[in-house]
Amino acid sequence: MTPASPSSLSALLALTDAATLSATLDCLVEHLTIPPQGDCTAATLFQILIRAASQQVSIEHTTQQLTGVPTGNTIRYHLDNLDNMAALEAQLNQALQSRVPSWIRGGKQRLAIDLHLIPYYGTPTATELPYIYGSQAKSGTTSFFADATVYVVARNKRVTLAIHAIHRQETLVATLTYLLAALSRLRLRVKRLYLDRDFFCVPVIRAPQSAESSVCYACPHSRQARRDLFLTQRAQKLHDTLYAEWFAWSSELHDGHRLPLSSRQSGTTGNSASAFVSRQLLKGLPSFW
Repeated sequence: MTPASPSSLSALLALTDAATLSATLDCLVEHLTIPPQGDCTAATLFQILIRAASQQVSIEHTTQQLTGVPTGNTIRYHLDNLDNMAALEAQLNQALQSRVPSWIRGGKQRLAIDLHLIPYYGTPTATELPYIYGSQAKSGTTSFFADATVYVVARNKRVTLAIHAIHRQETLVATLTYLLAALSRLRLRVKRLYLDRDFFCVPVIRAPQSAESSVCYACPHSRQARRDLFLTQRAQKLHDTLYAEWFAWSSELHDGHRLPLSSRQSGTTGNSASAFVSRQLLKGLPSFW
């Protein structure tokens, strides 16, 4: 019996460009609402955008290379009409999650969240201004369009599950919360969460989402990063100390015994446990380090 040649096997399993383009167009047309105008239909618009994105060229260059397609100005006119960022983002996430493989849904997966910064130059319009994100200087500017993506890493594959456009006044904790909430339809359980280096800061480390699952941070090699990590560890030690003191204080108060020495020294004789914790926080607890 003659074994099948590798070429015949690869031909059966090959994913062609035409099949990929057709599947992508079907998904976009199904979930994204773009009113057709003249000869520019939604399928034509998406096909030009997919070609420009895959070849990493401009929309104008793409339209010049094709025949019988709208001009670059026409394409940009339709894109400018998409001014409802929240609705567009919801449609994109619905499109992404509609093609998620069944073996990912409802399981315990490893997730990764990345922050992407696209340099912005010029004067933003009223529509663009809320989404101009300030960050460290890069590519000659400190203004960016920022978006965050969450994807699952399983079976040596990366499947993007949601995307979020970051508002200029939005915190990283809010971004992290939004992305994880966007996965509620998939009923995923987080086995481990990998965060981009831009998320390495004290507020994110102390966030409830970070405490509910195992989190891996990409820690930058800088003095500020080491300082943030030290302050986080010190804050955790403060939390553990306060909890132990509060527990001892409440237990002895319940049993009718005297208060702990630290509580008597701080002047807590008849106040609530929250008052005791507040006083200790104000004092800084110098004797507990």
